[in-house]
Amino acid sequence: MRSLNNAMEFKDFIISEDKGYFAQRVADILSAIQDLNDSAENMGVRHLVSNAETIVNQIRRIIHTHWPQSEEDKLSVLQKCGVAIMKAIEEKDDLRAVLKACQENIEDISGEEGKPVNRLGD
Repeated sequence: MRSLNNAMEFKDFIISEDKGYFAQRVADILSAIQDLNDSAENMGVRHLVSNAETIVNQIRRIIHTHWPQSEEDKLSVLQKCGVAIMKAIEEKDDLRAVLKACQENIEDISGEEGKPVNRLGD
């Protein structure tokens, strides 16, 4: 019986560690997008695109990592943001507006994870 309790405690530990790690990764993406949005007005298009592609690559790394089923809806939001950013780059749409929308969406999922959301620039 004791080994069963230890196994359950270990499983709970792993699940909470995964959630914490996922929340940290989402917070890193959010921070990068916030920094880019704050600096976007003072950047050239080439530099803005380069930084946006770096963020998309970070999103890809998160998406291609194995996560618990409970994170699937949040991964979907991240994927949609990554696709929207790349589409805006390829079609030369308003990348700044897309980045702002992605920031709002990622703030929402970051808030769901229980991590504080930095909204000082709002």
